[in-house]
Amino acid sequence: MNYTYIELLIDIIVAICTIITLIIIYLTLQEMKTQRLKIFEPHVFPINSKFFILSDNSLFENKLQLGIALDENGINESSRDNPYIKLINVGQGIAKDIFVNILYGINYHSFFEFLKTELEKIDTQIKVNISDSSCWIEKRKGEKIEFISNFPFESFTEQKTDYILPLKDSNEFFKIVLPTSIISAISFTIFLFQNRFNERPIDLFEKIIAELNISIKVKYKDNLNKVYSENFKIVLDLPNLKYDSITGGMIYCLNLNRENKYFTS
Repeated sequence: MNYTYIELLIDIIVAICTIITLIIIYLTLQEMKTQRLKIFEPHVFPINSKFFILSDNSLFENKLQLGIALDENGINESSRDNPYIKLINVGQGIAKDIFVNILYGINYHSFFEFLKTELEKIDTQIKVNISDSSCWIEKRKGEKIEFISNFPFESFTEQKTDYILPLKDSNEFFKIVLPTSIISAISFTIFLFQNRFNERPIDLFEKIIAELNISIKVKYKDNLNKVYSENFKIVLDLPNLKYDSITGGMIYCLNLNRENKYFTS
């Protein structure tokens, strides 16, 4: 009786050990599979970007031209660099068949109506015409045109690229160029701020920061054709100001930062 009980107990223990061993082997194989797959796994996301706008000290001339650059050392009134947001791949594997959808969440008509009111307070020669889809801004001195600009309101854009190599293998990145309408909204906000030099109304920047909401959705595949989809939000921060000793103007450093919160679907 006792012998049979001990034999049964040993059989149970052996069976349990066998099951545990099989579970350990299964988990080990799963972990090995996961590690192998990670070799092919990309991870694409936008990094924080910055650009610079120079507004010179000719306040009483009401000049609308503003220098835009990605490097404050090379900025001048004639620079026309297009600021952009970088997408990089920090994963282990290549990202391919990349599709990017960008939404510019700003009420253009409302915001440019606000700009129109404020700009015309500065100089009655500044004329702003706004339609549902575009904006026309000009400044004349008599019959002479000093400044003219016309641009469509861009609410979204879609971009594609074949692949982005991992950052560990290359410095390659994907460029999302900001539309003229967004840069103009920011630039004219700075122009208003600069021309209200007795007030320095920080609420001008706070208004455009509250208005501007850039959403980026990225879809891509790895080399095993697994599909990834991620969503990000880009926000504009209050600019840092620096005096430019060459022009006597102010350089505004603007940061486009990725919110830490994002999700994968």
